Amino acid sequence: RAGTTTDKFWAEDEVQCIYENGADVTAQRTYSDRAAANCDDGHTHAAAGDDAHFRANPWGLYHMLGNVTEWTADCWHENYVGAPSDGSRWFHNCKMGHVARGGSWFSEPTEMRAPLRRNFDPDGRWNNVGFRVATALDQ
Repeated sequence: RAGTTTDKFWAEDEVQCIYENGADVTAQRTYSDRAAANCDDGHTHAAAGDDAHFRANPWGLYHMLGNVTEWTADCWHENYVGAPSDGSRWFHNCKMGHVARGGSWFSEPTEMRAPLRRNFDPDGRWNNVGFRVATALDQ
């Protein structure tokens, strides 16, 4: 959430297409059955990771709530009961699948939010699900 406590890191009166690649009028030309934001980000499918067309979140990261839904290291659980309190991955009982978070280029505006989590089979393949390479920084 980039230091915010809201569903989106941008202000409610700002337009989704400034920050994220999600279902909008561009995508609706191809996927007419999708609810769409009333803006045009110029991308029907995934956009480049740091495309100058979009603004970064307050931490300088691009596409944290859109473009592609991102895999996490956590196994799926219906809720957070029993979740690790130290931020470590929740890797117990992965039979139910793995967690992916955030929206994608295919996501309707109501799905473009930080708390969104989905259950995916790790053996499946989707063109709107990806991952982000990250590393710990020395502090």
